[in-house]
Amino acid sequence: MEFGYEKVTRLLKREGWKVGTRMIQRLRRQLGLAVRAKKPKKQRQGHSTGLPTKATHKGHVWTWDFVHDTTIRGGKLRMLNVIDEYTRECLCIHVDRRINAQKVKRILSDLVDVYGAPEHIRSDNGSEFIEKDLRKWITKNHIKTL
Repeated sequence: MEFGYEKVTRLLKREGWKVGTRMIQRLRRQLGLAVRAKKPKKQRQGHSTGLPTKATHKGHVWTWDFVHDTTIRGGKLRMLNVIDEYTRECLCIHVDRRINAQKVKRILSDLVDVYGAPEHIRSDNGSEFIEKDLRKWITKNHIKTL
């Protein structure tokens, strides 16, 4: 582990050594020891698509995501949640053992029949969301992705 001079000083004092922070700083400098500086976060590159980041009215932006859980016996459960971002209304919670792209497309088409198509849909680009047929269906229904 890499510790700074303050932490090293505290640890040595707990063990009974008579040291100060300046002494530890001087020793570290003489030995050429240093804690690596944190790397700065990478800045986003490229231009913004100009798509909305916040919904402005009902049916403007829907979000969809999967939630995973297990049963007592160890079986898997997957839940597809579709939420209207503006009203925070949960439009659908579909629970199944397996949910593939075809099921997602069927569920979305049922939701579009009931609520109308949203202008935008936001997802985390999971494997179910990037499937070619599902993307074609989304563009065919004039829904933009975020």
